[in-house]
Amino acid sequence: MLLIGKKRDKGFFLLELILGIGLVSFGLLSALGSFARGIAAKNASEDYFKAGILLEENIYLVYNTDKTERIREGIFQAYNGDFSWRISIRKIEKNSLSEAIFDVFSSHGRHDVKLTAVTYL
Repeated sequence: MLLIGKKRDKGFFLLELILGIGLVSFGLLSALGSFARGIAAKNASEDYFKAGILLEENIYLVYNTDKTERIREGIFQAYNGDFSWRISIRKIEKNSLSEAIFDVFSSHGRHDVKLTAVTYL
């Protein structure tokens, strides 16, 4: 009687093995996908941090130098030239108040970075 029961369950072990391998594979692929999203988020965070530092650099440049009404553009030499900038200064009131708009851009990789700050001089 034991012999007959073993013959009937012989294919069941193979089915369990295939299902187990499939479930483990699905779990591993899901984990790898979350690692890839984490790495992409880290890279985006680094780019925004770099853009913030470069934006601050441009703000200090304007505060310590020329505040004439104009638009200036350029590329930062830091970070392999991946970031560009634009400064727009315009008079709001005669002889007293100017608005300064600082932009930092980057469009490398899978995401675009644009950081803007507006202040009055």
